[in-house]
Amino acid sequence: MAFWDAVFTKKDTKKKHQVLMQVTDIFDKEIAPGLQQQAPVLEIAQIWERLLRKFSIGWTASLLYAKIASLDTQTMLYLGDVMAAMKDFNLLEIFLQHCSVQNQQDRIFILLGRLLHHARKKTPFPPSLIHHILALVENALGSKAQSAIWQIVERKFPRPIQDIAYIRGTITIPLFPHLLKWVVKRSPEVRQAAITAMVNVMEHDEKVIPVLVKALKDPKSQVCKTAAHALTKIGPKTIPFIQPLFHQASSRVKISMIWTLGHFQEHVLPMVPDFLAVLLHEQDPKLQKLIEWALIHIGKNVVGLLLSYVKTNASIEHLVLSCLHVIQELKPNLEPELLVFLQPLIQHPNPSIRAGAIGAMGDAGCLSKQILLHALADSMSEVQAAAIRGLSCMPGPVPEAIPLLVNLAQAGNDELRCLAIAALGQMKNVEPNVISILKLCLRDPKLPIQNAAIQALGKLAAQVPDLLQLLIEHYQNNIPEEIFLSIISIIAKIGMGKDLSLTFLLKALQRAEPTIQLAGLVAIEQMGIFAQSSIPAILNFLGSSDPEILSQAIQTLVSIGHTSSNLLLQLAVDATTEIRLALTQTLIKIGTPAIPELIHALTGNSSEKRRVAVDVLGNLGELAMPALLNLMDYEDFWVRKAIARALEKNGRIAIPYLLQILQQPNDPMVLAMALEVLKKMKQKALPILLPLMSDPNPRLSQLAIQAIKQVGPEYQEIIPEILQLTKHQNPMIRRAAIWCLERIQVPSPEIIAALQAVYQSDPDAQVREGAGQTLEALFTLADSGTQEMSHKTLQE
Repeated sequence: MAFWDAVFTKKDTKKKHQVLMQVTDIFDKEIAPGLQQQAPVLEIAQIWERLLRKFSIGWTASLLYAKIASLDTQTMLYLGDVMAAMKDFNLLEIFLQHCSVQNQQDRIFILLGRLLHHARKKTPFPPSLIHHILALVENALGSKAQSAIWQIVERKFPRPIQDIAYIRGTITIPLFPHLLKWVVKRSPEVRQAAITAMVNVMEHDEKVIPVLVKALKDPKSQVCKTAAHALTKIGPKTIPFIQPLFHQASSRVKISMIWTLGHFQEHVLPMVPDFLAVLLHEQDPKLQKLIEWALIHIGKNVVGLLLSYVKTNASIEHLVLSCLHVIQELKPNLEPELLVFLQPLIQHPNPSIRAGAIGAMGDAGCLSKQILLHALADSMSEVQAAAIRGLSCMPGPVPEAIPLLVNLAQAGNDELRCLAIAALGQMKNVEPNVISILKLCLRDPKLPIQNAAIQALGKLAAQVPDLLQLLIEHYQNNIPEEIFLSIISIIAKIGMGKDLSLTFLLKALQRAEPTIQLAGLVAIEQMGIFAQSSIPAILNFLGSSDPEILSQAIQTLVSIGHTSSNLLLQLAVDATTEIRLALTQTLIKIGTPAIPELIHALTGNSSEKRRVAVDVLGNLGELAMPALLNLMDYEDFWVRKAIARALEKNGRIAIPYLLQILQQPNDPMVLAMALEVLKKMKQKALPILLPLMSDPNPRLSQLAIQAIKQVGPEYQEIIPEILQLTKHQNPMIRRAAIWCLERIQVPSPEIIAALQAVYQSDPDAQVREGAGQTLEALFTLADSGTQEMSHKTLQE
C-alpha cells in the first residue's frame, strides 16, 4: 500500500480544527442571539467584523454562509442592515465573494437586495463592492434583471419597462417598499409592471394584498387584469380582503373580483350568495357568464345553494338559465330536489329554458322516453337539438326516435341535420331505408352534411360492408381534406378490409396536407405487422421537418415491428445526420427484436450501419448486454472498437458485466478489452470501482487504484456518490473517497460539512487525518480564490 502512504501524508490539522470550532462558537453564542433579538445594528456589526478580521475568511465564509442561508426573511433583512453598518467594506466584499448563489429562491438574495438598498445612502458603498453584488445577481438572474434591480435601487423605474418581468425570486422582498409606491403613483405601464414584479416571489407581504385589491379598481383595464392575475397567484388568503368590498364595487370591478375568486374553487363557497345576488340584479351578459364560470369552478357543492336561491326567484328567466347552464356543466348526482326543479321547466314557454332543462335531465339520467320524443317533435330547433343530445344519455336504444331523426336529417338547419345524422349512426340494426337516406346525404352539396353521413355510416359499417369501396367510388380522386380525415378515422376504428384500407392509407401518405399524412400514419400504426408493405413510404417521413409527423412515423415503424429493422439500417448508408438520428430512435423503440439485425450490421462492412448499430445498442441497456458480450472475442479491430463504444454508451449498466469478465479466467484479449472500456468510463465507473480497492483479485484492485489516480476537477458530477462513500464500512474506502474530494477541488458547504463530520467522529484515526488534510486543502483553495478575486476587483 505504498501508494496510499504517498497519498495520505501527515499534516498538522489540529490548529485548523480549533479555529473552526472558535468561529462556530462565536457565531452561535454572540451573533445568532443578537440576530434573533435584533440587537443594536452597530453592536452586531462590530462582532461580525471582528470575526472576519480575526480568522481567515476563506476558512470561515462557507461555514457562516451555511448558517445564515436558513434564516427567516426578517432576520435576513436585519443581517443586511448589520453588514451595511460595517466600517471595513473590504472585509464585506471578500466575504461576499464566497457566497454561493444556487437559484432564484436562494435566501442570500434577501441579503444582497438589502445591501443594495443601503448602497445609495449618505455613506455609499465603494464601487467595487456594488459591482461585486450586482455581479452575483447577474450570474443568477441575468443581465436584464440585474439592470432593472439597480435602477429600482436608484429610485428609477426600469427601462425598458419589460425588463421588470425578469426580476424573480427572493431578491424581490427587499424591493417591495419601492414597488408598493409605484403601484399607485406612476403611469399605467409602470403600475402594471410593478404588480408583476411583486408577485414573482414565493413570499408575499400582507401589505401587498390590499394594494392589489385596490388596483382592481384601476381605470386602466390592463392594470386591473394584472392585479387580478397577481391575486390568483397569492391564493385564497386574498378572499377576506375582497369580500367586504364586493357589493360596493362597480360592475367593471366585480368582473375582475369574480374572475379572481373563481380560481379559488371550493374556498370561495361562502361567497356563493353574493354571486347569486349579483346574478339576480345585474343585466350585464358578460358579468352573468363570468358568475356562471365561477360557480362551475366552485364545484358540485354549489348546486344545493343554487336551487334554493332560484326557487324564490323562479320568475327571473336569466337566473333560471344560468342555473341550468351550471347544472349541465357540473352534472351533479340525481337528487329529488333536482328532479322537482327540472320537471316543470320542460314545459316552460322560453325555448332556451326548455332546452336547458332537457339537457340537464339527460345528464342527470332522469330523461324519460316520453319527454324525449315530445322534445324531438318540438317546433324549436334549440329544443330538438337538446333532445338529440339527450339520446346518448338514455339507458337503452329508442327506436321510436328513428322516424323523427330521419325527418330532421333531411330538413332544418345544418347544425340540427348534422346532429340527427350522427344520432342515426348511434342506433343499432336500423332499417335499410335509414342507410339509403344516409347514403343520399353523401350527395348533399354541403360538406358538413356529407361528413356527418360518412361518420354515421362508419358506425353502421356492419350493415354497409362495401362502405370503403362506396366512398372511394363516390369521391374518386377529388376528396376534400375533411372527408379524407373522416374516412381515415373510420379505417382506424373498424378496419374495413386490410388490403383496400392500406391502399387508401398509402394514398393518404402521398397527400400534401400534414393533417392527412399524420392521420394516415396513425391508422397504419394500428394495422401493425399487416402494414409491412407500407415501410418504404413511411421511411420517407423520417426526414420530415414536422416533429409530430417525424415522431409518428417512428412510432408507426415500431408498431410494424422488427421486419423494418433491415430497411432502416440500409437507409442509414446515405442518410443525413438528422435522418440517421431518426433511424436510431426508431430502432431503439423497436428494442430487443431488432438486436439480431443490429449485431449483423455491427459485424458488417458498412461504417454508417455500424455507427447506427453502436448508438442503438448503446441505448438498449441490459437488453443488448448479452449480445455485446458474446462479440467481445471478435478478431476484427473495427468490430471490437464498435463493441467498446457501445459498451461505453451503456455506461453504468455495463460496468457490472465488465467486472464479471475480469473476475473470470477469460481470453486475454477479452480481459484487455474490458479493462480498456472501464478505464474510458472514468467518473461513471469510479463510484463502483472504489469499493474494489480491497478486492483479493489483483486485476480489480489495481484497476480501482488506477481509476483513482485519474480523479480531477472534471469529476464534480459524482460528488454526491463520493460523499456517500465517506460513510463506507471499510476505512480504506472512506480514505479513498476523502482523497478524491481533495482532487476534485470543490470547497462547497456540503463537502465542508461532510468532511467536518468525518474529522470529528470517524472511528479510524487515519480517516480523520485524511479528512483534516482535505479540509485544509479546500480552505487553502478557497483562500487563494479569494485573493485572486480581490486582485481582479482592485484591477477593475
